[in-house]
Amino acid sequence: MRKKFLVCLTAATVSMYVQAAEHELSGTWKYEKSADYYSGVRTAPAPDFPIIQFVSGQLFLQPRCAIPIEYAKVGYSYNKLFQIALKDGVDERAMDKFTKGSFGEKLSNAKSFYQGSKIVERCNFEHDHIFLLNGKLILVNGSGEFDIYTRLPALMPENSESNLYGRKLSELPYNSGTFNVICSAFISQRTGVPATTDACGPALYPYVAKKDDADPLARLIGSHQYKKFGAEADKDYDNPVAHGLHPIYMLFRPLKDVIVAAVEDIEQGESSGRSGMTGVYLSIKGGKVVDQITGECMLQPDYSCTDLKGRKIYQMLDTGKFVKVKK
Repeated sequence: MRKKFLVCLTAATVSMYVQAAEHELSGTWKYEKSADYYSGVRTAPAPDFPIIQFVSGQLFLQPRCAIPIEYAKVGYSYNKLFQIALKDGVDERAMDKFTKGSFGEKLSNAKSFYQGSKIVERCNFEHDHIFLLNGKLILVNGSGEFDIYTRLPALMPENSESNLYGRKLSELPYNSGTFNVICSAFISQRTGVPATTDACGPALYPYVAKKDDADPLARLIGSHQYKKFGAEADKDYDNPVAHGLHPIYMLFRPLKDVIVAAVEDIEQGESSGRSGMTGVYLSIKGGKVVDQITGECMLQPDYSCTDLKGRKIYQMLDTGKFVKVKK
């Protein structure tokens, strides 16, 4: 019978919360492998979330979890975290030997780890303990199992012909829920005009289209006729900058010479007197918008767009056209 660890936190441990460092967890991480103290490193089926993203210390698991999970840094003590393991005869030296061989770092080298909020239980996500060791995320689910994730490298355009005018690339997969729930809160509108921010990076780098933008890409996104291409929008989003509005957009690694952008409308609500536009994806080639689809699906690294169950709805071609995938 396989033995289990029980991870315990005392009240004293919880009181050691400190604010999560944004630069440590923020970004996109991909599942690499799993390890278990009793069965060793193994090739396991991909977990429910093979790619996860942190934005400002918060993990967003939509489509399966509508509320972000907050993680706070907690001081680490083996004796407190693995009390049941100790009773089973697994001391810190034994665990260090196992973790050193499994993911190249002794667990005792960690002075702290990240503790997830209670929302973890409601999201069917067991990893409420996360270590950052040897450049990897070590997710501990409390039963003696570890899932190891590696950070995806910073993206650069593959084609120099795709002129992004010095803008940073956001990372895929893109989920409008992540932006709306977490990232949009960092975009200041104190002057009445949204402002760009790096607070969501490196996963998301939102930019703002304005009437006085000088480069062609920003002018194209700001003056595009979104409603004409099928967006759910009031008439003021046919050339939004002409109506005093400021689309928020994020750019992803181009597919050959096709630029891909997610566009969001945050200037909405009862006080504004307008319902706002549902987010969209644009494909841009040769200085023109080639195609547009709804942003309610998740844009994946292969430039497909999937529904809540992971099924492909659209696939973008290198022509810039979004083709509906037959079921």
